[in-house]
This record gives sequence, C-alpha cells and structure tokens, in this order.
Amino acid sequence: MSKFSIPFYNQILISEGCYEVLIKDMQLGTNKFNQKEQIRVIFEFLDSGFPDKSDKKATISAYYTKTLHPTGNLVAKFIKPLLGDIPTEEESGSSEFELDQFLGKKCEIQIVHHIKEDCEIIAVVNQVNRILL
Repeated sequence: MSKFSIPFYNQILISEGCYEVLIKDMQLGTNKFNQKEQIRVIFEFLDSGFPDKSDKKATISAYYTKTLHPTGNLVAKFIKPLLGDIPTEEESGSSEFELDQFLGKKCEIQIVHHIKEDCEIIAVVNQVNRILL
C-alpha cells in the first residue's frame, strides 16, 4: 500500500430490529427539501458487534423538525417515548425546552429498512423506544 492508497469505504447495512444506543450528539441544520430547521440526533451503538474495521463505534442519525408541535416528529418519535409528556412553561420554570438533557442517555431504538428512489436500501431510526437505566 503506497502513501496515497486509501482503503475502500464499505458502509454496513444495519439489520432491522431494536438496539441499545447512546444519544451521542445533536446538531442543528436545515432540511434540504423544505428549508425548515431540523435537529440531527446521533445515536452510538452500545454493542460492538458490527463488522467495522476501525475502533470507532457505529452510529446512526435521525432527523427531526425543530418544533414542539404535538404532532411533529420530534415530539412523537423522540421526546414522548423518552420523557412522556413535555412539561409546560410553568412546570419547567423556563420558556424553552432543553433537548440537551438527553445527551449521554442510553436508550433503545428501532431500526427499519427503507428503499430509496434509486432502489438503494437504507437503515433508518423508526422509533426511539425508551430510556435505559
């Protein structure tokens, strides 16, 4: 291997099912289709049973629209399964809901496969199930 050789990147397709993960990071961005603000949640798998050639743990990301509307995917698929109901301003004593309270928490996620328009199969986070103690 010469100094300019780079090993090929082989992305693994994570099998469908439930996995224990760590909520590793959150990033704010913009949805490329509708230009709405979105939150990218990065989950790190606790099980090291993935055929990765590096020492790095496998991760998967989920994207949620940045809104606390009750029917929004952030509330329905991320916050409610982890926390239950969102506290009101009066209950929390704050005018904002802090998402970073979930950073570093262990939880369970459900992975499903979707087929993209180009027929590529991808693994996506379908649901965050619960916080693990």
